[in-house]
Amino acid sequence: MIGYLKPDDNAFIEAIRILNESPKDLFFIDDKDANVKAAKNFGINGAVASDTIDFIISLAFINFKHFSFKTFCVCHFCIIHKL
Repeated sequence: MIGYLKPDDNAFIEAIRILNESPKDLFFIDDKDANVKAAKNFGINGAVASDTIDFIISLAFINFKHFSFKTFCVCHFCIIHKL
């Protein structure tokens, strides 16, 4: 647990710090539009996925093969790191 809830700015600041990556190399997927918008405020691209099908479509949209499995997932908070 990082101690912050989405869409709190601190949640994204902490995720970026923990991953030690540039926000432009990250992709955020969440089921709430407000949370994706908050991620975008930090330069993290993202997509809203309300179910498994949306999640798979989001992965296809970002060309998932170019992303690693270095992820930050805590309590439905998932950021994918680009290779």
